[in-house]
Amino acid sequence: MALQRIQHRKERRNKILMGAVLSFLMVASGFGVYLSGRGAQGNTVADHGVAFSFDYQTQTYTAKLGDELQQFYYLPSSVAAIHMPDDAASLLRSSSAVIITFDPSLSARNLQLMDLIRFDLSSSLGRPVISAVTNESAMYALPVVACDNATAQVPVLSWEAGEEAAVERQGACLRFIGNQSGFLQLRDRLLYEYYGVYEE
Repeated sequence: MALQRIQHRKERRNKILMGAVLSFLMVASGFGVYLSGRGAQGNTVADHGVAFSFDYQTQTYTAKLGDELQQFYYLPSSVAAIHMPDDAASLLRSSSAVIITFDPSLSARNLQLMDLIRFDLSSSLGRPVISAVTNESAMYALPVVACDNATAQVPVLSWEAGEEAAVERQGACLRFIGNQSGFLQLRDRLLYEYYGVYEE
């Protein structure tokens, strides 16, 4: 009887000890998840004299340019090789509004990126941004605007499908040629130029 009681106590003690260990592991893993979420925006890198924070959750870089935080998909050195016309930034800075026009027959993925880019530029350029399309579309109830409609006061940013990311100037119109990730590279290249990141 006494031996059975001792055996029962050992089993009970072992169960309590195992429960305590499992409880500790569960609490510790929950705490680890909490801390890893807080550190999602921890890596800081400097590029062209600007400090960028990388956010693992959104896969974007954030930097303070001008008076506000701006979000980017690429660092300045990653998109610096894309040629930008010399006076592109001054054309945008001196404008009273900007028209963004795109081909509504782009692929579904490119159209999603165009929606994102139009939204981003409307909040980043600090002036009214008017959305337009290059030809009529049942999907987009927007005005039809081409490079021919561009003026110095209201330049046109025309986004077109192409193999390699490139920017061309045609009067007061900037033609952005690319697709998918190239569109995001062009967006970042334009904003870096606009905010003077490449100026020495």
